[in-house]
Amino acid sequence: MFNFDKEVTPLIQSNWQWADYYYKLKELATGMFKWNNLPDTIPERVLESTLFNRGFAIFFKDPVAGYLALRGSASGLDVYGDPSLYQPISPVASFPVMTADRVVMIRNNYDRYPTAQTAWRYASALYDLDSTRDVNLSAQKTPYVIAGEQSERKSLQTIFEKIRRNVPVMYTPKSLTNLANKIQVLKTDAPFVAGSIQDMKITIMNEYLNMVGLAISDEKQERRTDDEIFQFNRKANAFANTFLKPRQEACEEINKKFGLDVSVSLAVDELNSNNKFEQSKAYNYTVFHNFDNTTPNKEGGDGSNG
Repeated sequence: MFNFDKEVTPLIQSNWQWADYYYKLKELATGMFKWNNLPDTIPERVLESTLFNRGFAIFFKDPVAGYLALRGSASGLDVYGDPSLYQPISPVASFPVMTADRVVMIRNNYDRYPTAQTAWRYASALYDLDSTRDVNLSAQKTPYVIAGEQSERKSLQTIFEKIRRNVPVMYTPKSLTNLANKIQVLKTDAPFVAGSIQDMKITIMNEYLNMVGLAISDEKQERRTDDEIFQFNRKANAFANTFLKPRQEACEEINKKFGLDVSVSLAVDELNSNNKFEQSKAYNYTVFHNFDNTTPNKEGGDGSNG
């Protein structure tokens, strides 16, 4: 017979734990960019969510609804292998198949790869580490297996309850004077590895942040050298560019084709423009630099050669 409490409840709880990680990772990725002068009919939140989940969005002008940016399908090929036909998809409206001259494809990256697949993978890794840590912590609470006579079970429970309460002296009946011969204690000796697992979680989270262009959120920044910080920034800039450049190119095409003035930038640029984070050496926020002529300054300067 199916036991709801023992089988379904843990399954629901594990799904919640995984989903909690997934949606937090999604929020980090979809909050990276700030769109300027988007038509009122296109919510930035929906556009970024479409790029995150689908890898691209179709920007076009509908004669009734106005400018829209929707998920959809792409088919056909032009001379460069790009799609030549587009079908916008909406849960409440139908749209005809459109040729490339009527639409602009906004790409999440050049390969139209959805960030959702990356977030899914890292959410699973973080959830798995959480589960392993919880099991290890539970093992610290029950490190002994005790074997003895059934008739002495209650007395043994009383003894170990007193041990748990840190009672300094225990009084037992004569029948328990020779405890060594009457009971056997199997020590499970589960090693404490929860601390190492937590470090692994930080590493996995930093790896995800790097891959979406946000660099690292480092809890050990005081131990980092200037060279390490420089490399973190450089790597984050490279990944952020893979998302920003296709969006900027789409803006240029939108403005040229529809006569608009749409632009996009990193949302974190606004956080860094007022220098609020300079004193804390917050290299966990991505700011674009020209690294071609820059090397880390060992004396703690800005590292420029000019």
